[in-house]
This record gives sequence, C-alpha cells and structure tokens, in this order.
Amino acid sequence: MSYPPAGCSYQVLYIDPMGRHTESPLFADEYSLGDWFKDKSDSGEIDREAEAEGRPGGFRIYCVTEGRRIEIDHLHPRLVHGRLNRQAYGRA
Repeated sequence: MSYPPAGCSYQVLYIDPMGRHTESPLFADEYSLGDWFKDKSDSGEIDREAEAEGRPGGFRIYCVTEGRRIEIDHLHPRLVHGRLNRQAYGRA
C-alpha cells in the first residue's frame, strides 16, 4: 500500500453529535491519532459504523503531507497498529 507514506501527519474530519463538520488537530503519528480516536470513540463522538457522510459520528481520516491531503481508510494496517499498540509506546 502506498498510503499513508512515512512521515505524513494525520487529520480527521468528522461530524460531531450536533451535526457540525469538525476538523481534528494534526497528529504527528498513528499513535497520537490512536489515542485521540479511542477517546472520541469511547465518548461516542466518533462512530466506526457511521461512515456515511452527513451522519453524526461519521468521519474521514486523511494523511496530510506538504500540499496534499489524501483520504485513507481507518482500517489501513498502520492506523490499526496505532490504535492497538498505543500502550506499547508509553500511551495509556
């Protein structure tokens, strides 16, 4: 798989519980994204089942590089690794 390339930052565009389109901050790596994603999932703000645009809890994850923002699947192996292995990298 060619994306996300090494060294990209991550950003999530999501629809908050009020139905507003919201941007996350930029995340330097998949582990910090995993921390944020888990917190938002646990609080119900992000719904992995609500992929459809326009549905509260729906989201899109982007790899952000200089001058480009490329959508990537939340099931991309690097992102799954970031969510599952957060504790191995000193994150609770």
